[in-house]
Amino acid sequence: MPHSPYLLQHAYNPVNWYSWGDDAFTKAHEQNKPIILSIRYSANYSVKGN
Repeated sequence: MPHSPYLLQHAYNPVNWYSWGDDAFTKAHEQNKPIILSIRYSANYSVKGN
């Protein structure tokens, strides 16, 4: 389980998130898959009625 608050927040998304590092690059290379980089953008908002 990752220690990054961002990765923990998205731990149950249908994406195999990896922290930046050699493990991510090795896994992508072994599986012939691209690296998709997330810039860790997260927004909180609330919807308020009138």
